[in-house]
Amino acid sequence: MNVNKEELHGYYCEECEDWTYIENLEYPSNVHCAHCGFQSVAINSNDFKKIMWAEAQEKALKGAAE
Repeated sequence: MNVNKEELHGYYCEECEDWTYIENLEYPSNVHCAHCGFQSVAINSNDFKKIMWAEAQEKALKGAAE
């Protein structure tokens, strides 16, 4: 299966200066670099915005259900 980089979540590692791409983010705050294993990688800003939007939607749905 071919996947475009735009469809993946991108993380940049300052330790080895390379990108790690992940298809499915289950634990967005616990990502390790695929190249050197460094844990403190920085998420792509567009992906961060998507995660924050999804969290806000989830909170809004929970608030409406209560």
